[in-house]
Amino acid sequence: MDSERDSQLPYMVHGNRRPHGDSVVRKAQELLSQDLAEPMALPQLAAACGVSPRTLLRRFRTALGRSPGEYLQELRIEKAKDLLERTDRTVEEIVAAVGYDDSRSFRRLFRHRMGISPKRYRRRYTLFPAGCKEEAAVRDTRCCQAPA
Repeated sequence: MDSERDSQLPYMVHGNRRPHGDSVVRKAQELLSQDLAEPMALPQLAAACGVSPRTLLRRFRTALGRSPGEYLQELRIEKAKDLLERTDRTVEEIVAAVGYDDSRSFRRLFRHRMGISPKRYRRRYTLFPAGCKEEAAVRDTRCCQAPA
């Protein structure tokens, strides 16, 4: 029970997995999700999918209700949420890992999308106990257990 909750935004998983039958959009989704830190311009993405930028944009909006850029932002926010929950990396390290250059703009975007700051999100939703290092708590549940 989260007594401090004033919004459902942190619990939402955005529509990145919306089912559709468009193979071109599916290929674009795969390419976008391969390396979130690597920038990919619409013309480059469209060429990799074998269509024009205009066609890709139209088909992406029809299939998913958003542009490839908006979709990529959602992927990056979801990855940042996961890293905040499962690691003790700094916010600046997470910002770089998910493909943003400016931590201030990322923090604003995160707060806008999630309703709370990245730091507050981490405090509220972290999955590893205090004192455990990075993903060790996720990989090895014995990391911070009290001796028997």
